[in-house]
Amino acid sequence: MRHYILVVASDKQRENFAAHLHQLHATLIQEVASADAYLIKDPTFGGIELYLHLVSKREAISYHLRRHPVDLLIYDEREGGLDAVEAITQLRHDVEELASTWGPDFHFPLSRVIAILAAGNDAAHRTFILGQEKLRDVLVAPASFSHILSWLVRLVKKNRDQQQNRVGISLSGGAMEGFLYQVGCGLALEFALTGRSLYESNFFSGISSGSMVATAFAKNIPLIEIARTIHGKSTMIPEFKGSDLYDFAMIDILKRITRQSVRWSGLDLDKWRDKVSRSVPTGLFRGERLRSYIQDAIAAFGGEDSFLDLEGRLLLGATHQDSFNHVILGLPPWDDIPVSDAVRASCAIPPFFTPTPLKGVNFIDGQISRTSHLDHLIRQGCNLVFIIDPMRPYAERIPEGVDALGGIYTLIQTVKTLIYTRSQTVFSHMTEKYPDVDFLVFQPYDDCAEAMAGMPMRYRISPKIVDLAFKGTLRRLRERHHVYKVKLAKYGFSLISPQLLLRLEREGIPI
Repeated sequence: MRHYILVVASDKQRENFAAHLHQLHATLIQEVASADAYLIKDPTFGGIELYLHLVSKREAISYHLRRHPVDLLIYDEREGGLDAVEAITQLRHDVEELASTWGPDFHFPLSRVIAILAAGNDAAHRTFILGQEKLRDVLVAPASFSHILSWLVRLVKKNRDQQQNRVGISLSGGAMEGFLYQVGCGLALEFALTGRSLYESNFFSGISSGSMVATAFAKNIPLIEIARTIHGKSTMIPEFKGSDLYDFAMIDILKRITRQSVRWSGLDLDKWRDKVSRSVPTGLFRGERLRSYIQDAIAAFGGEDSFLDLEGRLLLGATHQDSFNHVILGLPPWDDIPVSDAVRASCAIPPFFTPTPLKGVNFIDGQISRTSHLDHLIRQGCNLVFIIDPMRPYAERIPEGVDALGGIYTLIQTVKTLIYTRSQTVFSHMTEKYPDVDFLVFQPYDDCAEAMAGMPMRYRISPKIVDLAFKGTLRRLRERHHVYKVKLAKYGFSLISPQLLLRLEREGIPI
C-alpha cells in the first residue's frame, strides 16, 4: 500500500533529504522549484511504498493539501527552518482556513503531523508544548536520515496492521429535502465509482431521512430506481408523492383532545392552561404510508423487512421520547424489529409525525439527539467513511434577505445552522481523534442549498433537488479528483476520469 508523506524543511535540509534519497535509489517522480517527489520501494518494507514530497516553504502546505493526499506531514526545523512551535501554530490557522474554504474533508488534523526539532537546551520544553497540540510525534535531533526512515516505516506498518480497511456510509437528516439530496448525491457516487460498489460497503448508517437511503443501500434497492420514482417513471416502485408522507392523524388528535378535555374542571386558570398545553398533539401525521412505502420498496427487490439478515450492518438512529437518549436500531436489543418500523421511528420529527411505539417505548426523530454514528463506524473498523450531509444552511447574499423572508424561514435556517455546527464540531473531533481514517464529505453547493432553503416538509416532491445534488456531487469529484482518486483507490474504488465526470454532469441523471 502506498502512503503519502509531505516533508517541509529548509532549502538546505531539503537538499540533505534529496541526497539521502538518491543514495537509497529512490525513484524521482517530479522535480520542480516548489517541490520534489520521490517513490521509495524496498522489499524489506513489507509491501509498503512511501511517496515523499519535499517542499521548503510553509506557505506551500495549503496549496499541496488542496491537490495531493497527505497521510503524514513531517515538519523539520533544522538547518535554518522556522521554529517548529511557531510553524505548527501557523499551520493550525492555515488548515482551519483550508477546511472552511474547501469543505470539512479537507480539514487536516494535527494528529497527522510529526515535528523534528534541532538539539538545544529548550528541546524538552518545546516538545511538551507541541505535545499539547496533539501532534503524532516529536523527534529531537535524530541521528541520521536512516533513523528517520526506519522510524517512519515502523509507524506506517503499525498503523497498517491496526487497520481493518472497512468502508462505511453515514447519512444524516434533513427532512424530505435532505432525502432528495441524498438520493442525488448517492446516485452520482454510484455512477462515478467503479471497481467496487457502494452497496458492498461494510456498514450503512442513517438518521432521520438518511435512514431511508441507508436502507436502500443495505437492502440493494438501486438509487436510480428511487430517482425514477421521484420523477414518476419507475416500473418497479410506485411513484413517491407527498401523499405518501402526509397521512393526517385525525383520529389520534381527536383522542388526545377528548382525553384531556374530559379532565377539565373548575375555573382554575393555571390548571386550564396546563390542560390546553397537554391537548396539543405531538404529531400531525401518522407516517403509516411511509412505513408501507418502505415495506413495498424492500419487497420489490426481493428483500426482507428485517435487520437479522444484515448482521448489524444497517444502523438507524432514533431518539427515546421520554429520556431523549439516542438509540441505534439494528443493534441488539433493537435488531428484531422490522426495518420499516425503524425507518418510521427515525423519521418521526416533531411536530410533523406522531411518535413511533417500539416494544412499548415511544421514539421520535433521531437527529434530535445525534447527527451521525461516526464513532460507531470507526470502532467497527471503518477507515473510509462517506458522509452525505444535507444540513448545510444557505447564506443569503442580499442584506436583510433572511428577515424579508419571514419568521418560518428564519426558524428553519436557525435549526439547520444549529445542527450543522453540531455536526461540524463532532466531525472535527473525530478527525483529530482518528487521524488515520479517511473521510469524504458531501454537502450541497449554493444552488442546491438555495433550492432546499425553504420549508423542508413541502407537500410537493421536488425532482429538481435530486438533479442539483447529482450534478453538484459530480462537480465536487471533478474539482478534487486527484485527492479523492488516491483516497478511494486504497479501498478498492476507482474514480472515473474528470472528462467522464464532466460529461455525466452535463447530461444529468439518465432516467
